[in-house]
This record gives sequence, structure tokens and C-alpha cells, in this order.
Amino acid sequence: MRKLPIAPISKAVVTSVANTATERLAWIRPSYVVLLALVGAMGAPLAMPILPPAAFQRIYGSLGGASNAAIASGSSGIMPQNLADRFGWDSLTQTVQRVYTALPPEERAQACVLTGNYGEASALSLLAAPGSLPPIVSAHNNYHLWGPGACSGRVIILVGYSEGFAQNDASASYTNVALAATVDCPYCVSYERNLRIYVLSGVKDPSFDLRNSWPSLKHFD
Repeated sequence: MRKLPIAPISKAVVTSVANTATERLAWIRPSYVVLLALVGAMGAPLAMPILPPAAFQRIYGSLGGASNAAIASGSSGIMPQNLADRFGWDSLTQTVQRVYTALPPEERAQACVLTGNYGEASALSLLAAPGSLPPIVSAHNNYHLWGPGACSGRVIILVGYSEGFAQNDASASYTNVALAATVDCPYCVSYERNLRIYVLSGVKDPSFDLRNSWPSLKHFD
């Protein structure tokens, strides 16, 4: 079979075609860089405390970004949890200190602080002035493993537990369950807003000891 002759492609033609393709695609690289910069600029305030809270709420709340991020993190608040968890600890510490100081001397001598989660326990332990608060314990996560220490539970400043727990569970063991304060933190995660602080006193059973009931308070989440 006779082969048809194929005209050779000149080097100039190949170079011309390559240059044309390069010119047509030249816009991709700078556009990609600009797109990355825009996405990074829009996402940075969701990861870092760049904007004031009011500005964050105004910008991302109207776009739905803050709400989506908050829902994804389970905080159901104005900000995602990684930012919302930066608020409220100073006011919480000061409020618990005032509640403790207001106790009668005989109750202060027996008191300890029981918090609903490790974040509250850590904040009180780190931010309170030395000697300004009694022992601080929590049954949440690793704090539960450390136990109640010397806290007998005769008088408890209860921080971060629900009203239902205070009125039902705590009332089963204590004669006096008093709401001592409420800490309002509009930028906190949902479970740290309108945080209730109770004082539990007057144990119904003279043999009551928090160390005996400690396993029943355990919660890992």
C-alpha cells in the first residue's frame, strides 16, 4: 500500500501555536491568586479574632456566614465556638467571687465550686486571685477523673448547671437551693449565655458527702 506523504510541521508553526495557548491562559494564574486572597480574607474572621464583635455580627450575620459557622460548631450563637469561647470568663470569675464573698462565714468555710464544664472550671482556676475562691471542681471530661478532692459538698456554689438540675436533682439533697446570680454574655456560645449560679446548702442527709456521689455526676462530651 502506498503511503501518502505528510508535510512536516515547521518549528515556527509549533512555536506560534504554543505562544497563542500561553497568551490565552495567562489570565488564569493571577485570577487564581486573587480568588485565593478573597476567600482567605472572607474566611479569616471566622478563624481569628480580627473584627470587633459588633462588626462581625453586622457583616457575617447578614450574610448568614456566622450562623452557618455557629450551627456547624454546635454553639448556636452569633459567632463560631472558637471565637465565642474567648468571651465572658472575666465576668464569670468576678461574679462567682462576689457570690462566695457574700456567704456567711460558716458557709464560706465549707464551700466549694462545682462547674458544669471544664471551661468554666479552668477559667475560675486561672483568673481568680489566689485565695479568692474555694476549691473548684467539675465532673466534666478529665476534671471528673481528678475527683472532688477535699470538697465534701456541704455547701456548693453551682456554676453552669441548668435550672432543672438545680430545682430537681440538687433539691433532692439540699434544703436550700438559691439562685445567687446570673451572668449574661451575649457573644458567648448558647450554653454560656445567661449562666446561672446557685448556692446549695443545708444537706438533708447528715451523712451526705459529694465524694460518695461523684460517679453519678460524670459526663463526657
